[in-house]
Amino acid sequence: MSVSVHQKIFFISLGLIFAASIIGAAFLYKRSNDIDIAYNKSPEIGDEIVVRFPRGFSETKARKVFTINPDIEGQLIWIKEYNELHFTPRYGFSPSITYKVKIKQPILWLAAISPLAKNLEIKTVEVPAETSEIIYKPIVA
Repeated sequence: MSVSVHQKIFFISLGLIFAASIIGAAFLYKRSNDIDIAYNKSPEIGDEIVVRFPRGFSETKARKVFTINPDIEGQLIWIKEYNELHFTPRYGFSPSITYKVKIKQPILWLAAISPLAKNLEIKTVEVPAETSEIIYKPIVA
């Protein structure tokens, strides 16, 4: 059984289209994986988690992929101009608890290219009353 020239061209074209779509999806996934998580503390706001998402991430999607454990009462605010989701705990973070912030990645079939989640671990430490400083060690995994 011989394969005609037209069939060869068709299968080569199909292979190139498939390869280009995989490379394109990997590139787009890499862009969507550029998520930054930070812990801030200020006198005006107090404890705050800021998650910066890449362009194209919607508020709905950002709220859906954000989790913090253990659960803590607080407020989530989306700042559209900066594509940032801000979480402010109502009463601050307890120094005796380690909190884990996780951003779950939505595309499972590209797990081999990049991690499926970004994490931030927060542990605040009480310091003597003479200082007004909170010491923390953020761990991004």
